[in-house]
Amino acid sequence: LTIADNGPGLNHQHTNSVSSTGVGLINTRERLRELYADEQSLKLSENSPKGLVVTIHLPHQTVEHDSRITG
Repeated sequence: LTIADNGPGLNHQHTNSVSSTGVGLINTRERLRELYADEQSLKLSENSPKGLVVTIHLPHQTVEHDSRITG
């Protein structure tokens, strides 16, 4: 999943493409790690000419049909 915008982008004084000290990003990374262990990633990078790109990788999962739910 990749999301991009044309806003102010990354503030290189406080964050970079590998990590961030923002509470929301820290919580999101912790939740992804809890759900998917090392099979996930969340990366931030600059959008050209300005803005931010967020890329999230998640593992493909399938759900088995449960006949108890649909009868």
